[in-house]
Amino acid sequence: KFAVVLLCACQALSAPQNSGGSFLKLFNQLSDVLGDGYIEDIIKMRRVSRKVKDSCYDVELEKKALKECTGEKEFDPEDFIKILRSDNTEAKMKLKEKMKKFNENKSEVVTCFAKALGIMTEDGENVSEEGVSMMLEKVSKIKDQEINERLQNRATLCVDLSQSCNVDSAFMRVKTFIGCIKPAMMNLCVANHFK
Repeated sequence: KFAVVLLCACQALSAPQNSGGSFLKLFNQLSDVLGDGYIEDIIKMRRVSRKVKDSCYDVELEKKALKECTGEKEFDPEDFIKILRSDNTEAKMKLKEKMKKFNENKSEVVTCFAKALGIMTEDGENVSEEGVSMMLEKVSKIKDQEINERLQNRATLCVDLSQSCNVDSAFMRVKTFIGCIKPAMMNLCVANHFK
């Protein structure tokens, strides 16, 4: 649900704005939503989820790829909330520009990220099953061979999904693959802890 709030904010931020108040009005509306503690609960849930993920997967490769493709450190939703809650109009405008720039280059950033992870084919058009397999071997901290095999099998299905759908761009293939593999990785991580 936090992603929905961020998505709405990104869409609003990328829309043309008058010099005056609609942008600040958006921030004020989001600030009102933040007052009930709901967003803080989502952030706590994200922290727990990240902690569980970090226990199963080495995220350094992901962080390096993100920095390589965006020049930025990993996005922290808590920074976003701090800016929303502040009275600093300049920081809010910088955030708006950052989100606008990301939206304009989203396709390039996502495909760059996939290439940096080593999961793209040489031509940069498809997700590589071999590349995905090698990346998962590098990042998996899971010792249980059965769980790792299930992870590799799920990754194969996700690669197939990214190539079998009527997706017409490398960006959409990567997006399809990531949308498939992320929940599978988390599910198998949790399964590993309870096995």
